[in-house]
Amino acid sequence: MASNSVPAQHRLFISRADWRDEDQYPAPDLLDPSIWSWELLRRSNEYALEFGLLRALYADVPAIPFPMDSLLPYICDPAPILEDVNYKTYRERHPGHFVYPIKDYVRKEWGVNILAAPHQGFVEIIDRSQIHDKNNKLAWLFACNTVEVLNSPTILLLNEHDLSSTTACTAPHEVLFRISLTGNLDEQLESLQRQIAAFFEGGNRNGALSVTEFIDVSKSPTAQYSLERRRPIDVCDEPSSNAPGITVSNPGWKWVPVRLKSLHYVLRMADAIASLEEGLFVRQLEEGGVRSQDIIPVAKLSRDSENFSYGDLYEPMSRALAQYFDLNPLTRDARDADPKTIARWLEMAHFSVAERGYLHVARTNARMS
Repeated sequence: MASNSVPAQHRLFISRADWRDEDQYPAPDLLDPSIWSWELLRRSNEYALEFGLLRALYADVPAIPFPMDSLLPYICDPAPILEDVNYKTYRERHPGHFVYPIKDYVRKEWGVNILAAPHQGFVEIIDRSQIHDKNNKLAWLFACNTVEVLNSPTILLLNEHDLSSTTACTAPHEVLFRISLTGNLDEQLESLQRQIAAFFEGGNRNGALSVTEFIDVSKSPTAQYSLERRRPIDVCDEPSSNAPGITVSNPGWKWVPVRLKSLHYVLRMADAIASLEEGLFVRQLEEGGVRSQDIIPVAKLSRDSENFSYGDLYEPMSRALAQYFDLNPLTRDARDADPKTIARWLEMAHFSVAERGYLHVARTNARMS
């Protein structure tokens, strides 16, 4: 029974292993959330496409380019008329502009500190010099786990005016702090904890993020002071005036979508969905001996690639997969491979890959007492 493939540019998933072979995956007892997060991220077809577009332009460049610097490693708004133009020329043509490095875009968009190659598995990208916790070997990769050092003292702390300038682009839930290397670090770290706690309701991270600051629009040519709001607003750009500097977050900021021991199966389901998009899944079921009526709705839904509904697909997929694993048992926890559990794995694969839930996994506390 044949099924059509989804056009490559419209796929949500990209297969990195054969979902039928458990030996191609990390073992279920691996408790390293950073490794699972990377394995989920590299199965995002959108990330793979962006990697192909950005890898030649990705560079470690200043947050604000120097006048003669090329803008190729930067995101520019508005876009430059010429593809490769220096910042001086661009700034003269677009006095009102916003420029920031592609490196910062990758961190903001994907939550990773480097543009890692998605064809590389976790073993290939582990940097043993950056392992600070045996249970979180790729913590350095994810921005939610790693502090970035700006204005590193390895070259120069002070210039001739005894001042140094540091600029950076921050994502919506990032803040910049600075500390003195010659100061009392214990006191500074305690101060840092107090200041971070102040952003949260009740002074602790179990509360939602407080909405207390708004984007500064006072320098806009169409800004006016609002007596009602007691702050400047942009009369021609109402959305910007209403945009909070700190957005409301669900109180479950530390919510983990799935148990770490289930991620082995969630990862395999991500590859199963990718196989479906590639038009291979139905044949793989048939090769495994599945001959039930549940293949028919899977094949029917997957044939109609123009109106592809993942939500409608996961229930028949789970029934067909349950039959597959009944004929080809999982060597670990085979008793759990029922349709309800598999449907949960499929939904978590969708959330973790297509909706970037891998970041929830990445920030899980892996430190053992």
